[in-house]
Amino acid sequence: MAGLNGYVCRRQRIVECKRHQVPFEHAQLQGVVRIQIEPRSVMSRELDHLSWEHQVRKFFDDASKEYAHSYAGMTAQSHYYVMRQKIVLSFLESLNGGRILDVGCGPGMMVEPCTQRGFLYTGLDISEKMIAECQRRHRSASLANFCVGRIQSLPFENDFFDVLLCMGAFEYIRAEDEDVAMAEMIRVTKPGGLLIISHLNRVSPYWVWDKYVYAKARSLKRLMKQFLRGRGRRQDELDTPPRDFVELERRKAIGSRQLKIIDTVYFGFNVFLRPFDRLLPRLAVWASEKLSSQSRSSLRMLGMAFIIVAQKTGCMSADIVDLISNACEPSEGAAGAPDKFRNKSPA
Repeated sequence: MAGLNGYVCRRQRIVECKRHQVPFEHAQLQGVVRIQIEPRSVMSRELDHLSWEHQVRKFFDDASKEYAHSYAGMTAQSHYYVMRQKIVLSFLESLNGGRILDVGCGPGMMVEPCTQRGFLYTGLDISEKMIAECQRRHRSASLANFCVGRIQSLPFENDFFDVLLCMGAFEYIRAEDEDVAMAEMIRVTKPGGLLIISHLNRVSPYWVWDKYVYAKARSLKRLMKQFLRGRGRRQDELDTPPRDFVELERRKAIGSRQLKIIDTVYFGFNVFLRPFDRLLPRLAVWASEKLSSQSRSSLRMLGMAFIIVAQKTGCMSADIVDLISNACEPSEGAAGAPDKFRNKSPA
């Protein structure tokens, strides 16, 4: 594939890095077009799936120019993103480089910190405009490559990457595609490699308030505006909100595969519920900073999200064994990765 500078890709999967507009074309590219008409229920599910992917793609296409600004400034949102990045980098800090895949890479906020640590970085996103933004922002990064694609059909060979990142992308995968997406992420990761996946925390007070109080109030307000002014849905909103998860369920799902869970870290301790976090951003950030030391404590459930770090079973180095041992009894208040963490040299 031209955009990957010599990366070995599956021919039959390269087409997945192209944007699909029409259901029939999508099916044709997948190689599953049949002459007979599928049952209506199957067709309806496929149309719903394509509609959801189209919404997600359009949502991030529209946000591509401004998304990088979400990491800047003194706001609860920027603090959330920065803390997520900081935790992920703490697990990469002592690695010896290698190949790293960032699925749902957005505008490429991980490019610079990863390449500075000696990683050969590949960013993949469903949004063409996000990838265009990556190429614009990082055109001089010789160790970075980007392509448009879907997590459910990654265009790479088996056992190709030493580390796989999935930051803020898993919540945009439909429940029925979850197993396929996980299987693909595991497939392209080397035995002994790491998968670092973030999840929205379903039991977080922030999201409980947002889902059952704030969102309903906004819906009522929007309906009032539609009635009075004839305005429709805002372009920066999705018909279906991102999915949220429970740690125990995710650990069970991940542990049932060829993965060994190494650590779970919570972040985003925003106790200023919307819209108060926007009205009092400095106080919201201050409170979140104070509570960030609880990322592994009994108060961790206050976090808006959690990151699960897992290793693909196979060849396990002595340093990974040390990492697992250290993670079993983490020091309370430590938000980063355990200290002894060395990756095997890339093949």
